[in-house]
Amino acid sequence: MASSMRSMDRPKPSEEEFARGRWDPVRWAWVYLGIRLHAGQEQMVNAYIQRNHTGYRALWLWLLVSAGNRAGKTLALDVIILHSCVYRIGLKPPKDMENSVEVERWGKLPYDWWHFAVEQGPAEQVHRDLVRILLGTHESQEAGCPWSDQVGGADKIATMSDPGTGSDAMTWGSKERGEYAWIILAPELGGAQIHFRSMKQKALGAVGQNAHGVSVDEAGLDPELSSHIKEVFHARRIGTGGQFVAISTPSRDTSPDFEELWYTGDPDNPFRLPHRFAMQMSTRDNIGFGIDKADFDDLIEGMDEDWIAQNIDGVFMAAIGVWFSGTSVDAAFDETLPELQGPQEGMVYIHALDPGLGDKCWTLVFRVKPNMTIEGVFIDRMARKQTTRGIVRLGKTSHHTYEMGGLAFVDTGVDTTALGGHIFRELLEEDDARGIVDEYGEPMVPLKGIPVKSVEFGGVTQVKRRMLSDLRSALDEGRIKMPATGFWSEVRKQLRKYKLADRKLEQDLVMCLAIVVKLLRQSPVQVRQTPTKLDMTQGWVPDEEERVNDGINSRSLRSKQRQRRILARALTAAREGE
Repeated sequence: MASSMRSMDRPKPSEEEFARGRWDPVRWAWVYLGIRLHAGQEQMVNAYIQRNHTGYRALWLWLLVSAGNRAGKTLALDVIILHSCVYRIGLKPPKDMENSVEVERWGKLPYDWWHFAVEQGPAEQVHRDLVRILLGTHESQEAGCPWSDQVGGADKIATMSDPGTGSDAMTWGSKERGEYAWIILAPELGGAQIHFRSMKQKALGAVGQNAHGVSVDEAGLDPELSSHIKEVFHARRIGTGGQFVAISTPSRDTSPDFEELWYTGDPDNPFRLPHRFAMQMSTRDNIGFGIDKADFDDLIEGMDEDWIAQNIDGVFMAAIGVWFSGTSVDAAFDETLPELQGPQEGMVYIHALDPGLGDKCWTLVFRVKPNMTIEGVFIDRMARKQTTRGIVRLGKTSHHTYEMGGLAFVDTGVDTTALGGHIFRELLEEDDARGIVDEYGEPMVPLKGIPVKSVEFGGVTQVKRRMLSDLRSALDEGRIKMPATGFWSEVRKQLRKYKLADRKLEQDLVMCLAIVVKLLRQSPVQVRQTPTKLDMTQGWVPDEEERVNDGINSRSLRSKQRQRRILARALTAAREGE
């Protein structure tokens, strides 16, 4: 459309063009605002206007844009905000459009858009853009604002406050005028309001109304983006079905929250959430619109490829130099697998424990299948600061639960890099006579010593590299399958972001998986499908006469149900331990 707009005569604003502009915001921006959008901006604006089967609710409730510097993402956001407020997009229309009373009532319903940035100054950048667009002085406009020219001035379209000076045509409350920028459309246009706030607690505390739209500029700079979405932004949209638009330029120094949020709408992500759309916008798209080609070529001359990928093409740096293939990682997660599978007699299990004293302690259990592939059956964690004995109790609980008193085999490996392997191993192997009891005081899972294999990732770089290479091969070969829900999603997140230079990355679960793959090489080559007795000092010792058990007699059913109860109660007790 942009190329055709260069040669065509721009239509004048008219009743027909206004009606057409409701579902064609790209044309509306050209006819009413005098702004030509480039291809990346068009993609963003067209994604915003798409509706679901209702005809008025948004198809994409989350619009996530990673863009290069000077790519024009903020201008596209300007168009989206103004268009949404002018046409009251997303607001359920009157049942009878021929009924003037209903239409008039609909036109007076409140409509609010809230725009945020980390600081108040950047938040007001969009306010300044909108003011200049309506005044016809924005650099993207070739000949002013056609809409303002038609109606006799920008003040006929909206009242725009200037924080600190109060230069407007209305009487504002002193607090509102003194601290925050604010735009109110003319009553003839429905009187929608656009608010501009920072992420500071004081500004967020003033957000109490429903939001028919929420936008965040440079979302990657907000270190608490996830909590702000959950506690502030999302709650404001529940009653309206309003859209959330987040834009940012990626950076090595920004919070990972925006990157993780972006991937939830990535079209190439098989686990993409259905109502989210993510896109990248390159600065190259803006050449000929807001950037001169010669200046652009001079700017990027001599810059390294990583810098160009991040700052020009909007690529997340975490995607460069990652250790595991994204395709292999995604293929390892199966949405049909249950988040938890209880222990089964005769199975071989591999158990990995990451004893993080300062933050999180993870415990993972995988079942070894006959073809030497593994399937995740259990994952849990203890959060916040832990004691060594509390972590030991968690590890023992997982081991004994899946061992089933010797009716299954569990191979346990522990990452003792940061704890001192000798001390931790001694604690794991000592007897604990206290055990865990049920509500009647009866012993459930006696926490006796368990044999463990201590794994050290520090010291010798080659050891860690070899284990990570084995893990990568196992993923590439499709030997690992895990559920896609619950804490398992944390495993996927860490795998997708992991790089060998991992000092600032969450890596606990990656190391746990590396332990699992290491122990898989030493696991029994065939899974036992019948009950066996296990001598922990000798390995597998089958019964002289293997008993046939179809698994459906009342005794075995009661046993399995009891083991599931044991699993839940034991882990609760472990969390409440020392």
